[in-house]
Amino acid sequence: MFRNTQAFSSFAVNDLDDAEKFYGDSLGIKIDQSEDSEFFNLLINDGQTSIMVYAKPEHEPASYTIINFLVQNIEKTVTQLEAANVDLEFYDKPQMKQDERGIFRDNDLGMAMAWFCDPSGNIISAVEQK
Repeated sequence: MFRNTQAFSSFAVNDLDDAEKFYGDSLGIKIDQSEDSEFFNLLINDGQTSIMVYAKPEHEPASYTIINFLVQNIEKTVTQLEAANVDLEFYDKPQMKQDERGIFRDNDLGMAMAWFCDPSGNIISAVEQK
């Protein structure tokens, strides 16, 4: 039924202005502002991927990662996040030991990850695959 259709993802935030500043200014993502002031689109990878961000005043953030950004170099990405005053998330889980910068490395899977939140508390990750 949906095998050959196009799709897009969306998620809610409690404050569109704060979200637009965070995603546009802090993360450097191109924003496509809708004529409707109730949402905007994140244009990722030169617009090949579009994610709709919409306002929901009673928004409660998900308890899981809503976006995973694939990056070339996790160390460089964490440095850039720190420079943009984005706080990294630290999780106290024995199976997920993070270093002092907040980077989790899984050599078996060949990946490294770091997590952070947007102003509405939505969890986001940067993932380096080796």
